[in-house]
Amino acid sequence: MQIRERAIIGLSAEGDEDDLEKLIVQLHENDRLTASIILRALCMGDLEFFEAAMAELSGIPLTNMRALIHDKGHLGLKAAFKQAGMPANYFPAARAAIDVAAETEFDGGENDRQRYARRMIERILTQYGKYGIEFESGDIDYLLTKMDSLPPDSLDRVA
Repeated sequence: MQIRERAIIGLSAEGDEDDLEKLIVQLHENDRLTASIILRALCMGDLEFFEAAMAELSGIPLTNMRALIHDKGHLGLKAAFKQAGMPANYFPAARAAIDVAAETEFDGGENDRQRYARRMIERILTQYGKYGIEFESGDIDYLLTKMDSLPPDSLDRVA
């Protein structure tokens, strides 16, 4: 299951917004748009996948879902989670990942997307205690394994 989810996340990064929408609709129609793949994509910095998947699951237009997810008062994300049927225990990790994504940017260099994902994962793992997140050991193993497969970025080691 994890291998399939990793492959799907990789595919989602290769297309444009229309391709992403088609992929998400297909996953949903085949009962493969799981909460775990949505959270994994978000933790790797694929905010577009997260937003589109949440919109698909909830039946809310993408622009409205984006407004809910990025609500500064944090109530919008809770409402989005409930509407999409996401597990409540995933909420703290999603909240942390969205906060980290707001503070992390692409740098424009070679392998930018991979370095961005690495920075996202490093910062989520570094800060997850601050947000009260309790990752299951399998989730931490996945994030660490994924981080090890990404190019190092020594400039981003400062938290």
